[in-house]
Amino acid sequence: MKKRILVFADSNGWGYAPGSGVRLNEDARWPAILDSLLPGDCQVIEDCANGRTIAFDDPICEYRNGIKQIGTSLYCNAPVDLLIIMLGINDVRYVYNARPAFIARALQSLVEKAAAEGSPGM
Repeated sequence: MKKRILVFADSNGWGYAPGSGVRLNEDARWPAILDSLLPGDCQVIEDCANGRTIAFDDPICEYRNGIKQIGTSLYCNAPVDLLIIMLGINDVRYVYNARPAFIARALQSLVEKAAAEGSPGM
């Protein structure tokens, strides 16, 4: 079985094109580029969402809170050998009014939750 690498990210992984807002073609998104550069025994899985945060509920759009989604993502994509988390940009939005120390603690909590709920050996 291929080594499974889960990318859990925001719009930067999803491929949001600035200006137009459309999604970049798969071959232009960084998770797909990473997949093309890795040996054939690896598979990169994209779980990316525009506006995803580490730990905030978006006041307008549901299902953007990473800490609430990480368990489901790991379960649905199991087994996961490596988890790449690329979040934090949306957490600094003014609507959340979060200090950097809070965001860092939230990321630590997300990583701990992922480690507790992830595949054995991840």
